[in-house]
Amino acid sequence: MKILIVDDEIAIHEQLKLCIPTTELGWTIVGDALDGEEACLLVKRYQPDIIITDIKMPLLDGLSFMEWLKENQFAGKVIVLSGYGDFSYSRPAFLLDAFDYLLKPLQEAELLRTLVKAVEELARDSNRIVEQINEKAVLNQGIVLMRDELMTQIIGGKIKDEIEIFVRAEQLFISMPESKYIVMVIHLVDLDEHIQDRYRGDRSIFYFAARNILEESILEYGGIVFRNLQKSGEYVLVIEEKGAFFDPIKRARSIHLSLTTCLRVKALIGISSVKQSLSTLAAAYFEGVHAIETIRFGEQETIVRFGEERSQLGSSGDQKEWKDLQILLEFLVKTGSIDSETSFMMKFEEAMHHQSIVKMSRQDFKQAVNMLIDTLDQVAHQSENILYWLQEARSSVQEWNVKQVQLLLRNSMGQLLKRLTKNQKTKTGKQLIYRVKQYVEENYQDVSLEGISQQFYLNKNYFCSIFKSVTGENFSDYLTRVRMEQAKLLLANSGLTTYEIAEKVGYQDQRYFSKVFRKTTGMLPKQFRAQPPSDI
Repeated sequence: MKILIVDDEIAIHEQLKLCIPTTELGWTIVGDALDGEEACLLVKRYQPDIIITDIKMPLLDGLSFMEWLKENQFAGKVIVLSGYGDFSYSRPAFLLDAFDYLLKPLQEAELLRTLVKAVEELARDSNRIVEQINEKAVLNQGIVLMRDELMTQIIGGKIKDEIEIFVRAEQLFISMPESKYIVMVIHLVDLDEHIQDRYRGDRSIFYFAARNILEESILEYGGIVFRNLQKSGEYVLVIEEKGAFFDPIKRARSIHLSLTTCLRVKALIGISSVKQSLSTLAAAYFEGVHAIETIRFGEQETIVRFGEERSQLGSSGDQKEWKDLQILLEFLVKTGSIDSETSFMMKFEEAMHHQSIVKMSRQDFKQAVNMLIDTLDQVAHQSENILYWLQEARSSVQEWNVKQVQLLLRNSMGQLLKRLTKNQKTKTGKQLIYRVKQYVEENYQDVSLEGISQQFYLNKNYFCSIFKSVTGENFSDYLTRVRMEQAKLLLANSGLTTYEIAEKVGYQDQRYFSKVFRKTTGMLPKQFRAQPPSDI
């Protein structure tokens, strides 16, 4: 959607650029004109869909400019700006097919509403069904994203003033509660695996389905549904307390049933205490999060209300393996000693074992893991890999993604131990490259540096460096050599065509494969195949 702004006031141009969410909606402001004559040139050059123009301008005024548009059969929509509220002044603009008439100073919500109406009418007028669907989809996604961004800022405590919350919510057509309300925080467990298994890794489809289910679940009693953009698996509901028989637990169970039945995903729900002011939305959100954190990993309960007494049986404070692990790690970081390596890794595996974790609440788990991360962070500046893994571990522990936390911490611990002595580092490096070579020989058809990095959780630069150090050659040269050896075997012992062999060894372009083969062997594939068997 292309928009042209025509006004003799620079301040109006700047205001419109700030008001119109071009990035979120996929729109483009193609030009700025300070008078009607300049605007005519820009219309010819860019063919905009929507023109926002002032009436009173030097040289060629807004009405004359609109007459020119009508004469040239402009197919878009013209939105007129003016500081005059008298209809007799605006009537000529409507006679010249103005789409709408907005008064200065501009109201952002009114401007956005008018633009949305203009876009919808353009889609209808164009009679292009596919484009109409796409336009509405983009617009809807953009508005949904803006709503999620605003609500994420509010629950994060970045917007606290109640009046500002009301005004900004109104601009995005969000109906905030006007009386008592509660907040429900919904955490979807093991979301990454679920999306991969059931939605082929397409997060957008899952997010769309989850939002629809939640909106339908609270349709009868109303409320706000949004996704916390700071967490991949978290939705937040703001529900107004209505009636004497308001029962948050009952409503939460209904929502939970809808999620587990329709999405087949495990969900945890934390419910805040009743609030009366929008300025306490952030506090209500954190109460919901805290309620979820009291749930132990091995517990069957999935819905908790803030303030409920939770049993502390199995708290990490009572788990000796976590204390011992922290002591050993601190000793290892301070002294650099590897005498405790075996004992240390045993304690790490004990602490990370399923039987240990299921006894812990999510809050205990976060505290225990964050203590380990903070200790590792003392030496992280010396290793790019550890820095990266710790950053990812901090994010994963916020999502209570136990498997990912285990993997990242295991990588960090292993890297730390490798760096303690040169011999240990060299030994580990050789073992790593040996495993990589095995992997390449088994998967040479679709191996890539990116794939190797993901498979072995290595930084690409670090991997290339250690591969060259251990083997004496670049990884790309090694991969090419492996593929060419396989290609020679297939050329000599199969009836496959050159194109088929190229695909089997990882090349989609036959010409490029032949070029690489010639550079490696000194001859083209057909020349190699034509050699007597004794020469191959």
